[in-house]
Amino acid sequence: MVRGRGAVVATPVRSREDLMKLRPLDDPDTQLPYLRPVLAALRRETAAAAAATSSSSRDGSGRDSSGDRDGGAAVMGFVGAPWSVVAHAVEGQADQNLFLTKLMMMHDPDLLHDILSFFEDALVALAIHQIDCGAQIIQVFDSWAHHLSPPQFAAFSLPYTNRLITRIQSARPHAPVLLQTIGSTGKLHLIAENCPANIVGLDWGCDMSEARRLFGEGWFCRGTWTPWPCWARGST
Repeated sequence: MVRGRGAVVATPVRSREDLMKLRPLDDPDTQLPYLRPVLAALRRETAAAAAATSSSSRDGSGRDSSGDRDGGAAVMGFVGAPWSVVAHAVEGQADQNLFLTKLMMMHDPDLLHDILSFFEDALVALAIHQIDCGAQIIQVFDSWAHHLSPPQFAAFSLPYTNRLITRIQSARPHAPVLLQTIGSTGKLHLIAENCPANIVGLDWGCDMSEARRLFGEGWFCRGTWTPWPCWARGST
């Protein structure tokens, strides 16, 4: 992490040789030793808070009057979607244009697909490890999908994201998966066609009624509120 720049990749992945040097995530406890103690601590804290809330909400008869509480807050794990993680790995840092990634998409799509496949495998392992360490729900965040046209999204993002989610669900079916796609406006029909996620997060610019029509009544859709009204004057 670099102040003012965020996460910086020391050795960007821009060639097949770079790809071959990457290590698979096959021993998460050794490669990412901080995850297990952090998630275990969060589970202990949320369980303690839930117990305290439950105790304070009991009425004079000893009955729990806390309504629909089911154990307090859930611990959410997080992974980026393959497209967004790969774009960051190719660029080397957050970039508003993704110039190098788009050049690879145009001139060497086979390489880009191979990199996406590698990171898909790593992200599956990462998500499963987070669940095993205490996460109760996983969010898959495609933060740079807005850089893609609908056809590009259908080719370079959605298939990898859908497989990622399906593999997580197959391995750990008790943990719901939430998909959040930035730039989903204009791509909702593609996401809705074959989306395996349990919950779908929508951009603030999406029409919620249109999303409900596309996804149907059996889906949980979560809206996203844009923060810009916080800077508006007067009552908003």
